[in-house]
Amino acid sequence: MVGILTVIQLTVKLLMRT
Repeated sequence: MVGILTVIQLTVKLLMRT
C-alpha cells in the first residue's frame, strides 16, 4: 500500500509550509 507514503509526503509538505 503506497497510501501511507502519500500521507507522509502530504504531512511533510504541510509542515514545511509552516
